[in-house]
Amino acid sequence: MSTETPQPSVLLAAMADGIGDLAFASPQWVDAAREALTSAVGRYAAGLASLGAFTLCEVAHNSPAYLHCGSKLAWHAVFDGALVEVHSGELPASACDLKVEGDHSIMSNLARIQYAGRDPKLVAAAQARLHKLSRWVVHGSIPTNPVLAAVLRSLHDALAVRTLPRFVFMTPEWVSCARHILTMRAALTKYADGLSDVEYTFAEQFTQTPQYAFPDGSDGGFWVRCSYGQITVGAGPLPKELNPLTC
Repeated sequence: MSTETPQPSVLLAAMADGIGDLAFASPQWVDAAREALTSAVGRYAAGLASLGAFTLCEVAHNSPAYLHCGSKLAWHAVFDGALVEVHSGELPASACDLKVEGDHSIMSNLARIQYAGRDPKLVAAAQARLHKLSRWVVHGSIPTNPVLAAVLRSLHDALAVRTLPRFVFMTPEWVSCARHILTMRAALTKYADGLSDVEYTFAEQFTQTPQYAFPDGSDGGFWVRCSYGQITVGAGPLPKELNPLTC
């Protein structure tokens, strides 16, 4: 199966590959975070011994309705030197050294940004773009501790590939998820045989796009071309050479 090279996107360039499998701050995500953070703390135990107490809490508002979890999801981690406990749920700001609240969709996409193997300038640009898209409530700060920073970065990279993104309909980022799903399914044996003699093009175009999602003012779009088993998935308006009205 062939795929079109995605349109340039600073978010996609900075994010982990794939589309993840866990909703940010869901119970399953917290279980994965606990495992990853416990492992990281074990590796950095010597450097964390003098850390003392540190409590982090993240609260994600406007969580997906399909999770049936109410209006928000939250998780927290409590460090005591080289020991850590990770749980679901929100803590009061008075019990936290750092508490961050934001929109679930933006926090989900921030959680997908990967440090390892990514250009630091692209990572910074992607983070800056996402930080502008939510109203943030922040209490406290992270202590200046390079070992703790390494532990939290290790956690972030471990969860980046697992976290499901939440993209605006028809953006290049949204199309990247559609491309992943369609090409993976088209390659399955139960579908591949049936597509081997199909020639078909499908396209949708989204005009008057919101500026926060389309900073350059371009139209959104999503198109799929099946040509005898070869699947191409593109972002943006359908190319003229594939449009039967302009051929």
